[in-house]
Formats: sequence, C-alpha cells, structure tokens
Amino acid sequence: MSRINPRSIVAGLVTVALTSLTATSCTVPGQAPQWRCANLMASTHTDLAEPKDQSKMRRLKSDGFNCISMVITLWSDNGQAGHVSTDFDTPTDSTLIRAASYARSIGLRPIFSIHNETRDYRWRAEINPFGANRTSWWHDELNFLVHYGAIAQRSAVPMYTLGSEMVGMASDYVHPTNGAYWRNTVIPRVAAVYHGLLTYDANWGGGSPFNAEVDHISFWNALNGPIMISAYYPIASAATWPALYKQRLAPLAAKWHRTIMFGEIGYWPAPGIGAHPWLSNTGGYSESTQASLYAWAMQFVAKYPETMAGLSWWNVTDGFTPLGRAAEQVIATAWGGKVPPGPAPAPE
Repeated sequence: MSRINPRSIVAGLVTVALTSLTATSCTVPGQAPQWRCANLMASTHTDLAEPKDQSKMRRLKSDGFNCISMVITLWSDNGQAGHVSTDFDTPTDSTLIRAASYARSIGLRPIFSIHNETRDYRWRAEINPFGANRTSWWHDELNFLVHYGAIAQRSAVPMYTLGSEMVGMASDYVHPTNGAYWRNTVIPRVAAVYHGLLTYDANWGGGSPFNAEVDHISFWNALNGPIMISAYYPIASAATWPALYKQRLAPLAAKWHRTIMFGEIGYWPAPGIGAHPWLSNTGGYSESTQASLYAWAMQFVAKYPETMAGLSWWNVTDGFTPLGRAAEQVIATAWGGKVPPGPAPAPE
C-alpha cells in the first residue's frame, strides 16, 4: 500500500501527545525502572539470535527500550491433545542463550515468555485437555517450563513468564483446581531451578468470565513478579485509561499486593483499531491512529509507576510493529531515545 509522507501527516499529533508524556515521571524512589519492552518472535529455530534480530535489538535500545521479551513457542496438535512439543519456530537452547547474552551486552533486560499454540490454530485459551490427556499435557509442559527456567537462570534472565492466555489451564473459572495446581506444583517446580521474577500473562477481559481471565487467576500472590495482562482493552481516547485504572487495575493490584505489567499491548496501524485492538489486517492504514494509541498507553503507564511495572509492545516482528512508523517516534520521545537513521526492518 502506498504511503504518502506519513510522518508529516502525524507530526502535529505526535507533538501534542508527547508534550504531557515527556513531562511525566516514570520512576518511584527506591523502585526499579519500569519495564519498557517489546515482544520479539521467532519464525525459525535460530531466530532471536540472527543478525536481523540483533539489529532490531540495537534499534530498540536506541529508541529507549530497556528490555526485550523473547517468545518461546510450544505446540500441541489441538486443544484436547495430550502432548506438548517444540516445532519449526521454537528457538533452540543455544539460540536463547546467545540472544539473551546479546541483549544484556547492549543494555536490554531479556525476558523469556512461554506461548503455547495449537496446530489447528485455535486460540491458546482453548487448550483444555481432560483425563489422561490433561495429565500427560502437564507432564510435557512442566518439563519444558523447568527446562527453559534452567536456561533463564544460566543466562541471567531477570524475568520469566510461565504462560500467556492459557485460560483452560490456568483460570479457576474453567477448572476450580487450576489455581491450586499452579500454586502447589508448577510454580515450586520452576522456582527450584530459576530464582528471578516469575510471572504469568492473563487475558484482559472481553465480555465473559472466560475471557476475563485476569479476574479468575488465584495464584498471583504465589508469583514474585508483577501481574501480567494481555491488555487489549478497547480504547476510545486517552480518558479511557484512567477509568480502567480506577475500575479494574488499581483494585486488582491492591487485592494481590502486586504491581501490574502489560505483557502484551499493541495496535495494528488501521483506522478505528482502538475499538478492537486484538484484530489485525482490518483494512485501511493509519499510522496516526496507531501513534495516538501508543501515546495514550505510555502516558497512562508513566503516570502510575507505583502500580504499573511497565509494558511490552506486541510486537516488532509482524504488521503490529511500530518500527519505521510514527509510533516509533512517539516511543523514542517518551522514553528519552532517538530513532536511528536508515530504513526500519520490514514486517516479516
């Protein structure tokens, strides 16, 4: 699709949006800096540590990012299958070690983030085997979680996300015993080999108890890291965020005595995408819409550092990427960085 000088189109929007962003403090005395992350995905066994990935990391560092969330994808045949395995896009152990080492060498904190997928391409929330299949699924999954935990420990990875949007396997709404299994088995097994921050990324909501996973996780206080949320809340304007904070986020943080981090948040560059930010390829193209949504989210997170531990932008690999778009300048200005010269990496 043709782009007609998009930066000139959105220059006024970016300037106005960032006036308040850059004036807002993002730290609390004695508290670690907020996590300013991007999710980096792999499409082959060696991705995350390839020259193209290192180039992205350097660009992110220049933009003002201070961490990178490395997605480790595990696969099942379908939502009822009893086994978990690696596949074409699961990074090898050596890839992860090299990727984490490179990130640290340039000043980015690496995060390992487990994502489960199904080969029939259903939403991972629907993974929910029963009976013997559930037992064998957990046998495989736990072995992987411990395995990658040991690599994270060896690689000085400061935070490890044990799953994302696994409603069927984590929410007490689906199975009343889910929380106890995480609290008594999953978390202790991983904590035996990994001594950094452990967390889990729950789905935000969406009109049903099933989708509102974050409200049905009962093991938040068994984790020592922040409450992670896939934060695809419908956003109409900057004013939406303070309302969400008052109604949902602040009470959640107070209930569990934990800070909150958006483990996934992102916007496809399309008109009206704030109404349904979980969608992609919706038609049309609007860098200004994406840039506005980025600015509003960062302004909100920066305003509440005592509650909000940070965010991780989804993502810098595919069409959601802010790189090379107006949203990248929004990020760099807000986070004290500088967009490097030269072309941005194209979406993969």
